[in-house]
Amino acid sequence: MMVASRYGVRLAARFGDGVVAAGPAGIVGGLVLMSFATASTPYPLYVLFLLVLSLGMGPCVPVLPVAVTTSLPQDRAGLGPGLNGATRETGGALGVAVTGTSLSSHGPEVFSAAMSFGFRVVAGIVPAVSLVTLVW
Repeated sequence: MMVASRYGVRLAARFGDGVVAAGPAGIVGGLVLMSFATASTPYPLYVLFLLVLSLGMGPCVPVLPVAVTTSLPQDRAGLGPGLNGATRETGGALGVAVTGTSLSSHGPEVFSAAMSFGFRVVAGIVPAVSLVTLVW
């Protein structure tokens, strides 16, 4: 993710919104791959799944805050990074809380099935949110 993040802003400046759209496509691909991981998945394959996910996240991480900040009037430019950070932190906290609550209520025997389902649900949500982001 660090390697892809390093070049995200430059790629977006050169190729436009397609870079931001390609990022979520990689995220969806990584999430779908992760949904097939089980306790018996070999570590090299698991690393490949995470690599696809990370390469998808990489271009989005630096590009979205820049896009948010530059789309605001100059007198409100400071609002963009704050809102972006608050949204990211809220999403992360909610994700952990909902996942933890859901998994603890079903017990360890369904952990793998629940995680697979969760990855697939998020893989379905990412394209919709990405489309809203690109249009907005």
